[in-house]
Amino acid sequence: RSAYPDNLTRQLRLPGIAKKPINKLMNEYFISFLNRSEYATMPTEQAITDLIPQNRRRFKVKVEALSNGIDLSCFSPGDPEPEIYEKYNLPREYPLILFVGRLDPEKSLDILMKAFLRIAKELSDAHLVMVGDGTAKPKLEQMALKAGMAERVHFTGRVIGEDLPQIYRAAHVFVITSKTETQSIVLLEAMASGLPCVAVSAGAIPELVRTGENGFLCEPDDVEAVAEGIKTILTKPELRRKMKESSLKKAQKHDMNFTLSRIEEIYRQVLEARAGQTSE
Repeated sequence: RSAYPDNLTRQLRLPGIAKKPINKLMNEYFISFLNRSEYATMPTEQAITDLIPQNRRRFKVKVEALSNGIDLSCFSPGDPEPEIYEKYNLPREYPLILFVGRLDPEKSLDILMKAFLRIAKELSDAHLVMVGDGTAKPKLEQMALKAGMAERVHFTGRVIGEDLPQIYRAAHVFVITSKTETQSIVLLEAMASGLPCVAVSAGAIPELVRTGENGFLCEPDDVEAVAEGIKTILTKPELRRKMKESSLKKAQKHDMNFTLSRIEEIYRQVLEARAGQTSE
């Protein structure tokens, strides 16, 4: 996450920076920074592909895909606290379709809203929950109101602290329609909470979601595919159970404790290599 001066290790931890189209000047800056480093980590293979020249064998700096990681002690499956439903005005007895994140245009949440509205009449008990805030919220609220579904779309605002894991636990399926994710922390949190996921096949998302395993991948902007994925998960309890187990298994690979241990190991390797060079 940060770079260190020459008297320390120059290990660079890059967050998700490679959004297409990436700014050319920013790209050149990061490549230049990498060339002055001794080791680098990025959260996904897709992030590396977006930033590093295609022929990675010729790139002198070792670059490793290492998840940002999540706290699995916080995000886990289970029954939510009963108070969470009343606090956020959520129906306890109905299936909940969940999104967590910024409600901004680049998240393509109009696709999610259109998909929900497409299946809302067929699945008359389903509700959509949008956790977060942003500039797209008024448009999304208007879409729900115009369709006569305002009472079935819940905007909670930003949720932090202990309430967020509880909302994940209350949900039945997690949906993310963004096309610009290099590593989606909220998707990892949803998986760790045991949720099947419907997501867009873009960025690094295919590294986390596999169609038929822990959810469904859809082409960008494909409202019908998103709607069908949600409907399939909500109407097939046995499939949902299997996808839950798959999500939990995949989330284990992103345990923050592993990430921290690996970063410490990298520091030791770099320091030992530097010490060896100094003694020669």
